[in-house]
Amino acid sequence: MNVEVRQAGKTYRTGTAQTVEALRPITLNIRDREFVCFLGPSGCGKSTLLKLIAGIEPADSGEIVCDGVKVKGTSTDRGFIFQDYALFPWLTVKHNILFGLRARKENKQESHKIAESFIRLFGLSEVSHLYPNQLSGGMRQRVAIARALCLKPKLLLMDEPFAALDALLRQKLQEELVRIWSHEQITFVFVTHDVEEAVYLADRIVVMTPRPGTVKEIVPVNLPRPRNRTDADFVRLRARLLELMDNGKSNETWTPPPSWNGSMPLSGGQTPDPAGRPALDGVAIPL
Repeated sequence: MNVEVRQAGKTYRTGTAQTVEALRPITLNIRDREFVCFLGPSGCGKSTLLKLIAGIEPADSGEIVCDGVKVKGTSTDRGFIFQDYALFPWLTVKHNILFGLRARKENKQESHKIAESFIRLFGLSEVSHLYPNQLSGGMRQRVAIARALCLKPKLLLMDEPFAALDALLRQKLQEELVRIWSHEQITFVFVTHDVEEAVYLADRIVVMTPRPGTVKEIVPVNLPRPRNRTDADFVRLRARLLELMDNGKSNETWTPPPSWNGSMPLSGGQTPDPAGRPALDGVAIPL
């Protein structure tokens, strides 16, 4: 699905008749089958922009156009995954995945066949009879993604879906998500404030300014897949994005003080940062 954000802005009104500008008018194009990350600090409006694209909230100015049609509300063509999973606690894994198909009044036999295929794809066969409170956070997130994808959307929107998970599980699910995106061949838009996550996942990263949010820079990720988080090019791009998010502050290479005892040897043009960590190829890793 192609997505066109045309000067879309959003302002919230508080109970005291004051207004809070969440998004300044934004223009952005997302290509079909592209994986795009919205990256920025908390409160910058990236989740608001995601909800405008989903049709969950209306834009106060401008418009969102998906495959040539103006967004005027939600649609099964645009799947949405919330940070808190939003699973039904009284339904089993299988029936959570079936829910959308039943709501759409799909054929019962065909619905079960589709649900079973996604249960297998996501490695949920052994837990399909369990309820959400019996699952780990990673399993619940898999169920949420499977439920969204079984409706065959053309666009999947994800609002920091891995934020509450531990680092190792988050990396595992990032790898699974890239595999699923390659398998499904649809457009993914992913909100995060984790720079490494954005570099690992995205074809392009939309870096947003603090509130009121707007696009600061769109950064292409020209790295081969599967990506190596320790590769020098990966680390360079991560450093550049950290600098962009630091309100444009200079990311100067650290110079050791005269008292530095040289306990961390330098080689290959590497330069330590203030925390004593070596950077790759002379690029200081920002704090």
